[in-house]
Amino acid sequence: MLTQILTFVPRSDRSSSTQSDGSFVQSHKQELEPYLKAHHAQAVYYGCLVEKPKSLYCSFFGRMRSSLKNFGRPAYMKGLKTLVEHPDSITVLHITFNDGADPSDALGANKSVGVTEVVFFYSPSSQSQEDRENIMSSVDEMRPCVKRSEALAIFDGWALEEDLTGSFSESKDAKSKVFVNLVGWADVDAHMRFQGSEDFQQNMYHLMGLKDMKHTEFYHVKLQAL
Repeated sequence: MLTQILTFVPRSDRSSSTQSDGSFVQSHKQELEPYLKAHHAQAVYYGCLVEKPKSLYCSFFGRMRSSLKNFGRPAYMKGLKTLVEHPDSITVLHITFNDGADPSDALGANKSVGVTEVVFFYSPSSQSQEDRENIMSSVDEMRPCVKRSEALAIFDGWALEEDLTGSFSESKDAKSKVFVNLVGWADVDAHMRFQGSEDFQQNMYHLMGLKDMKHTEFYHVKLQAL
């Protein structure tokens, strides 16, 4: 089972700041359906960034059955581009979460989850498999701490893309590999309480020294089913 993460900034003339709840997506659902059908999406969740609600930066998460050969950007992407502020704002990742897990509980299927924390860990595409496995081990060591918190769902895995540039890299020309972590929380305050806890402070060292990690990016998004 694959999960696709698709993000883009809607065109300013086709949305408004009053649609920060993601209603922009519903209003253009018909234009998005060809894209979703082409990828055989079984479930799709969408929402706007909590940190930038007026920017209408939307995120889509879909459980996919597409094969690797379908990962390109064929003609139907042209339709999607008519909805965005700039084509470069479209970013796409494909992830197989650990043990082939279905991450829906962190994305909106679990009604107790009010917000999803999305974390991207960036490392060089040239990083060895051994180093990537060491990163996984460090994350595994941190996981019990997260499970002791108010977290409602936890999923992580490497994006299958090996040479990401632009939004998913340290610089425009740099090529990166991305490790993705999803955590479902009741609300942002629950996540902040965890970050301020003694348990987190005593265990965060597991993630501080990840080898060759260029930088980390995280945000919160309120998701709902399409």
